[in-house]
Amino acid sequence: MKIKQFRYKKILIILTSIPFAFVIYTQIVWAVVSTYSSQSQQDAVQLFLQYFPPFLRDIAAITYSTLICSIMVIVLSSIWRKKDSGNNKVIATIILISAILIILLTLFQLM
Repeated sequence: MKIKQFRYKKILIILTSIPFAFVIYTQIVWAVVSTYSSQSQQDAVQLFLQYFPPFLRDIAAITYSTLICSIMVIVLSSIWRKKDSGNNKVIATIILISAILIILLTLFQLM
């Protein structure tokens, strides 16, 4: 029983970390590109798109993927937070807050 619970928690952590890594990656890349880009906004977007594989080089696809992954992270980290305790609960809370802030930032960028 205890091994099954440990395996469930481990799978939950992995399933939360993968979309969170994508969401953080998109935000960090955009921050770096927009900060160091001395050219126009269009050039910054083209430079941003070069950091992604060819099948994902569409700004709409990246934006919607970020939104979907953020929602997944919010759901999974809230489940993780309920199931775990101690340091892992703190990590899950930090991930949850970060995902909420990123989804708000992404929605603000869509306006």
